[in-house]
Amino acid sequence: MQNFLNNLENLTSTSETLISLCFIEKSLSETLLYLDDLLAKIQKIGNSNKRKKLNDNLYRLIMSLKNRNPELVCSTLYFINDEQVHSLELTSHQISLSKEYKLVNPYYKSGEKFECAYFSDFFLNEKFLVYIQLQKLKVNAKQWTLTKEKSWTKDHKDDKELEKYLEGLKIKFGIVYINGFNSTTFNPQWLVKMDTHYSRNDFFVWVEKNKQLKHHLALEKRLNDLQNSKTNLDLYLFGKLKQDILPAIENYQLKELYIERKKLEKLKTFVEPEALNFTIIPIDSIERGDVGDRFIQDYNGLMGIRYFA
Repeated sequence: MQNFLNNLENLTSTSETLISLCFIEKSLSETLLYLDDLLAKIQKIGNSNKRKKLNDNLYRLIMSLKNRNPELVCSTLYFINDEQVHSLELTSHQISLSKEYKLVNPYYKSGEKFECAYFSDFFLNEKFLVYIQLQKLKVNAKQWTLTKEKSWTKDHKDDKELEKYLEGLKIKFGIVYINGFNSTTFNPQWLVKMDTHYSRNDFFVWVEKNKQLKHHLALEKRLNDLQNSKTNLDLYLFGKLKQDILPAIENYQLKELYIERKKLEKLKTFVEPEALNFTIIPIDSIERGDVGDRFIQDYNGLMGIRYFA
């Protein structure tokens, strides 16, 4: 699946007419009924260009299914653009995931890009983050990815029992995020205390912001080193992505790469994943004028650190 998604994730349409569809254990007759209903809804779109493209793209899928056995039950992921219907049959494991985490079925979305990131996270991301909200002697726990969620509750009689339970979660998840825990004696590095209760989406925004703040600190240190007379400036590499950074990657010269996130996505389109075997620090600006913003404006959002000059 990863190769299938990688090949499609960078396709775009300014008319927002790339269609992402997923059916889990639906017969072709059920699928066609859903598509016919979807086609009728598309006719109500005011923008005539968008309406025609969505109509034509969806009709292409309908015609490809018409002559097949209507009783055939399939679990299929479809991505449809102006040229082609791209399809992938889901495995039994992926079907189980769809049921376990309640994937919308059928799933439909149209937009400028295919929903590759969504399905990559849903089907392939097995790295969950665990979030705990304490309410008196009750643990309200959730394990999350961007698109999946599981929750449970557990009672505990005192702080010692709670700490032992948290240590068990640490073994499974590595880091435990917790809201409402005020112990001054139990402060291991793997326990991240939070002052605010978050929804899943807001939690991931918070996690990404805090990760970015750490990236900013590392970037700030590197930029400050440029002003140090003892720094070997020949180790620093600036310039353009293909002209300067790419040759350094191809010649195995880079130790670290600080890179604006959208440039990182562009880099991944022309560099094989195995070639990115060095430390990569994606940089975003959190607010105007911060180190991320200055880095993007003053250094073109690119700075490599070589192993040797």
